[in-house]
Amino acid sequence: MAAPWTEWWGRNYFALLHPWLFRAMATGMVRTVVVVAGIVTVVAGITELRIALARRLAGPPSSDRPPDA
Repeated sequence: MAAPWTEWWGRNYFALLHPWLFRAMATGMVRTVVVVAGIVTVVAGITELRIALARRLAGPPSSDRPPDA
């Protein structure tokens, strides 16, 4: 999430090959979109991890219905 604001961002191989891509990547809007996408990914990952851990701690699902005859 911090990469768009570092010097590394300007040394991208593909951006150096295509000047239009370099100009687009240099805009604040593109950098902000990359940061927001990173934040969304981290939040989604933490949410999924919490759900998985909660399920694991809850144990196997119990069934209240009688077995099929």
